[in-house]
Amino acid sequence: MDIQKILKEIKIKENLSQKEIAEKLDVPASYISDMIAGRKTITGKTIKKFKSVFPYCFPQEAELPFSATTERKSVFSEKNIEVLDRLLTMLEQSLIEKDKQIATLQEQVSKLIDSK
Repeated sequence: MDIQKILKEIKIKENLSQKEIAEKLDVPASYISDMIAGRKTITGKTIKKFKSVFPYCFPQEAELPFSATTERKSVFSEKNIEVLDRLLTMLEQSLIEKDKQIATLQEQVSKLIDSK
């Protein structure tokens, strides 16, 4: 997922500044800036926010390959799609948990530094 391209698309289509995008996603403006600069990675929680606020940035069928004819055909069966969807959900939940763990560790480090 190329967050820089997604943010550019949003800025153009919605005529929004980075600050306005951050407000819509309920994240700090610095987080948007850091994602664009590659200093921060996008979290599962933020991906969900993007999908709910800017759903057109995450086309589902548009990214599936075309067959030799003009008909669109999925390269995955329904069962495979269900499995992939469950895996994606699990990965998103794992990212959210890792973000929580990182935040806890950052707090602990800050407390250690402050106590010295």
